[in-house]
Amino acid sequence: MHPRSVRSGFTLGELLISLSLGSVLMAAILSTYLFMGSSMMRTANFQILENKSRVALNYLRQDIQLASKVTAATSTSLTLTLPGGTVNYGYSGRTLTRTASFGPAPLIDLLTGDCTACDFSYYSTSGTRLTAAALVPLSIKLIDCTFTLQRGSTTNDPPTKDGPAVTLTTVSPRLLLPNKQGPDGT
Repeated sequence: MHPRSVRSGFTLGELLISLSLGSVLMAAILSTYLFMGSSMMRTANFQILENKSRVALNYLRQDIQLASKVTAATSTSLTLTLPGGTVNYGYSGRTLTRTASFGPAPLIDLLTGDCTACDFSYYSTSGTRLTAAALVPLSIKLIDCTFTLQRGSTTNDPPTKDGPAVTLTTVSPRLLLPNKQGPDGT
């Protein structure tokens, strides 16, 4: 009789089990990697929208503080008289635009392409919201602005360079027209 040679190695069953465990592990690692990439893209989009809203609110706040009167007011536009001229804010076609009759940059697209809604609200000296029927520029003492920004793709088919959709709704505080006298002299 010949002695059997001792063979070292893995059996077919052991190989199949190790390959399936390795595949599950690799799938988990890939899933985590893709989720983290998507999450980072969502965070970057949110940061971009947050910065845009801060810039827009800063311009609006500065102009309202300098304004002596409201010349025209609707739910999507606002025209103010400042010491140097007039400034108009208008929302149209996913863009909030600031147009000034003075200065080195008379036209500024504040929220270009990302703005899905914009609404100006107006209040009297007592804080009562003025409706469209009662909206008279001389009665406006407080103004706020609400806008909704959206960036990214709402579907993942096909994936876009902007990543997953992020929506940010910004509501400004009620901004006082300090240089404007109300109809009752206050």
